[in-house]
This record gives sequence, structure tokens and C-alpha cells, in this order.
Amino acid sequence: MKIAYVYDLLYPWSVGGVEQRVFNLARNLSRRHEVTLVGITPVPGVENDYQLNLSMQEEVLQKYNMNYVFVSMQARDSLYHRNRRHLREVLMYSTKLFKKLPECEFDIIDCQNFPYFTAFPSKFYSLVRKSRLVLTWHEFFDDYWFKYMGRGGWIGKGVELALTRFTRHHVCVSPLTARRVSRYVSKDNIVIIPNGIDRVASLTVNRLEKEHDLIFVGRLVPHKNVHVIIKLLPRLLHWNPELSFLIVGEGPERYRLRRLCKKLAVHAHVKFMNFSAKKRVLNLIKRSKVLVLPSEREGFGIAAFEANACQVPVFTLKFPWNAVAFYIRQGVLHGKVANPHDEVDMCGKIKQLLQEKVHETNFDANRYDWDVISRTMESYYARVLEKTV
Repeated sequence: MKIAYVYDLLYPWSVGGVEQRVFNLARNLSRRHEVTLVGITPVPGVENDYQLNLSMQEEVLQKYNMNYVFVSMQARDSLYHRNRRHLREVLMYSTKLFKKLPECEFDIIDCQNFPYFTAFPSKFYSLVRKSRLVLTWHEFFDDYWFKYMGRGGWIGKGVELALTRFTRHHVCVSPLTARRVSRYVSKDNIVIIPNGIDRVASLTVNRLEKEHDLIFVGRLVPHKNVHVIIKLLPRLLHWNPELSFLIVGEGPERYRLRRLCKKLAVHAHVKFMNFSAKKRVLNLIKRSKVLVLPSEREGFGIAAFEANACQVPVFTLKFPWNAVAFYIRQGVLHGKVANPHDEVDMCGKIKQLLQEKVHETNFDANRYDWDVISRTMESYYARVLEKTV
């Protein structure tokens, strides 16, 4: 099969859940199929959050048998504007895809639902080249658009609903997302194929003494709610004056979070680190007592699954769009879910996890290994081409 993955940001130049999914599926499927990743060209020498590391690119291209189709874009200082992705850049990238995609030949084009407008050239390509379009839904906003965009939310919701009509082949990364998509798409046209983890790497990272009490891993954007944990630190430090919090990630919220730490006089207990190699991040998780993931929105939450694979419990908050809370309530993940409007409850749940001696969990790391997920995805693509789904 000739498979294309369409998403504007590519791993390892950008580290997020979507990027990791696309990269790991492409890496595994490229052993048996011709796989192409289509995304924005990282820009050398530009200090932004999508910088081209030439040595990193060479390593990736030599190590894995994957093709890259890069779309050149104007360099920016940041991918974000007012804590949201630059709409103009997304539209420009999507427009260029109308010309770029027809230069290639694919049997399957797997377009990630975000940032939405990329689905239009992907649909156009599938019609012109008679290929199969698969839409992978990482989140489904629905009425959340009005909170995300205010009065302009009807535009986002309209575009999202349009995408539900583009194809009969819809992949959702979690049951929570599938439930929302099924309001507008027949359940017969939806399949749940979750994200995965590197099970072997999780098992082989060094078991060292715990260095940090709390750790957060992810993009530093508003909906991740890292500020909520920082605001809890004065209470937690009253309980344990030695408590430490490690924040691993990059994004537009970083400066504001640093200022908040100084304002609350907790900066001596908080350490910021940039993203690094996956094994290094897993090592940091394993050397921490609790992973905190207080996101308002989480389509899957790869970091939470990695933490449980490293025998580290997860703390999260109860929000309707938070899949991590769903997985903890279902018993898939081990951790605690707290009321985001109750500081006493949040601190209490964090204390309980910090005091646990043995983390009893039913988490099945084998089920979420990328090799297993890739085989499931491969089988699904084959059925799509055979028109049996």
C-alpha cells in the first residue's frame, strides 16, 4: 500500500500526541509499505517552536524508510497567536496542499482532523486520484467551539461538521471521541484505534531514586491547565516543604507560568525543561512519584499511558473533554480524578497518590504497544481498500 499521513507539524521537530501517532504508525508501516508524511518544512536557524535540527533530520531520514513531503512556509517566531494556532498559517498550508498532494500517488490518505482545513485538499485529492480518504479524529469539539472561539465558534463547528461528510472512513483515538463523532456519523463508519506507547522503552529505562514529586509532560498551552497545579503548590508545600514539581514541555504559556511561580514564591520548587529524546522523558517520568495532567481537553493522553507503563500513577481533573479522566474512571489507567473547582479535593487526591507505596494497576501495556496499534491500523487500511468497511 501507498499511505500518506497529512498533518502540518511533524515529529521529531514538534512533539505532541498527534505527531507521535503519525510518526510511530509511519515508522512501523514503512517496513512493509510505502509511507509518506506530509507537513510544514521546519526552518533552519529560526528560534521558534518548530525549528529544523539538521542532525535530527538526517538521523530520522537514514534510520527509517519513510518519505517526507515538505510544504514551505514563511518562518514565524511562534506557531501560536493569542494561545491558539495561527489561522493564516493553517489556511496557507492547506491551500498549498491543493497543488502539492496531486504531485504524489497514494492509495490511502490519512488526514488528521486538526487543523481541519487540511481535510479539504485531502478530500479533493481522494476524488481526483480515486484514492481512499481516512479521517483520524483526535478530538471532537462540537459545542466546545463556542468556548474556544467565542461568538465565532459557529465557524469552527460548521467546518467540523462538514468533515463528518467527507468520507465513510472515520478513526477515533478514544471511546470518548468516538461517542462525540457518532452524533453525526453512523457508528458503522467509525472504528476506535487508540494511540500507543513504546512498551519496550518504558520497561528498559533505568529505575533510579525518585527525584521529583510531581511531573507534567506536554505542550504549555492554556487548556493543559499547568497553572492550576502551580496554584496548588502553596497548600502542598505547607504539607511537605520539600515537594518539587518538574514541568517538561514548550509552548506559549511558559513565560506566564514562570511569572506565576515567582508571584506565588514557589519558583524554588519548580523546574522547567524542554522536550528531549523519548527515552529521556520516560526516565524523568519514572524518577517522579506522580504525573499530573490537569487538562481541560485531552483526546487520548499518551503521557498518562506512558506513566502507568512506568508504574507511575496519574492525577487529572474531571472535564467532559478529558479522555484521561474517562480512562481512569473506567479502570484502564491507575490514578485519581479531582474536581477542578475544589482545591481541597485536588490537594487531597495528589497527597493520596504521593503517599501510595505500591501502585496497584490493571494497566495492560501490551495492548497499547505501537507494534500492536500499527498492525490494527494496517488491517483497517486493507479493509478500506477492499471496500469491506
